Amino acid sequence: MMTQKEKEKLFEETKILTGFCEEDKANLIALSPVMKKYADPLAEYFYDRLHRLDTTKAILEAKPGREAHLKITLIDWFNNLFAGNYDINYASDMMQIGQVHVAEKVDQRYLISMYGMVFQFIISALESEYEGKLAEIEPLQNSVAKILSIDMAMMMESYFLELLDSTGWSMTLLKKMATVSISKKLKK
Repeated sequence: MMTQKEKEKLFEETKILTGFCEEDKANLIALSPVMKKYADPLAEYFYDRLHRLDTTKAILEAKPGREAHLKITLIDWFNNLFAGNYDINYASDMMQIGQVHVAEKVDQRYLISMYGMVFQFIISALESEYEGKLAEIEPLQNSVAKILSIDMAMMMESYFLELLDSTGWSMTLLKKMATVSISKKLKK
């Protein structure tokens, strides 16, 4: 489990690495009214995709009402992408999503794949809204890519740490084991 200070450091480092800045925040806020109308269609598209795999379909159907609840959660998350509140509370929410996916036994490959789908969906929405205005779309796409990268980094970090915590191992032990294993493979 990460301390508040560790979360803050991770969040700030991720913003630095992605180049997320005030201009990106302004771009995302400006997109909020435009993107709100895409929240419901995204949820339908998202869960339609998840129903295409037996594994993800089984997760959705494991508990009555789960999918309806998750659609609401997805819509809230999507709207928050454009709300402009990119602080430690936002980062903590993203980390909680990673933890929930571990608890629900959702493989990280599904999370990563669906992020790509969400990005593609947003790009298509932007192209529809700003048809033929490439100069306007490009900075908006870049801002969306940055916030999605930040979200994914926070979720994947918490996913990994939650998974590690479930083993009872420490990060130090895992790193030592990985170092020994990799050294053996390199000597072959």
